Parts: sequence; C-alpha cells; structure tokens
Amino acid sequence: MLGLLLIVLPGPFTIPLVAAGAAILGTEYEWAKKILDLSNKKVRRSGALFKKYIKIGTLIIVGMLFSVGVVVFIYTTGFRL
Repeated sequence: MLGLLLIVLPGPFTIPLVAAGAAILGTEYEWAKKILDLSNKKVRRSGALFKKYIKIGTLIIVGMLFSVGVVVFIYTTGFRL
C-alpha cells in the first residue's frame, strides 16, 4: 500500500519501494513476477546504454558545470566582456 501511495505522492524512495513490493509479490503471483522480470530487463538495458555513452555524458555535464561557473563568476564580479 505504501508503494501505491508513493506512485501518486512521489519522493526520493518511490522506485525502490515499488521494486521491493514487486519482488515480494513476485514470490506469490505470476503477474508480479512478469513485471519484475520486465523491469530487470529495462534496468540492464539502461545500464548498458549508460556504459556506452558515459564519456559523452561526462563531457556534457562538465561543460554545463563550467558554463554555469562562468555565468556565476560574471554575475557576481560584474565582469564585462
């Protein structure tokens, strides 16, 4: 029941609690086992994509953080180009 409430009322621990509920229900019900198997496949596929694109993602994040740092520097110091 807590997992169902957290779907409507999102928070930082919504997904782990729903997954734990599905794992518990998967021991008794076939439909919950199918949902758990499908989610495991999706997580593994996401992990593979993450490993494939981690260098590009890291460069994008570093570039964005650098840009934000430059903007904060310009804004706080009144530096004019």
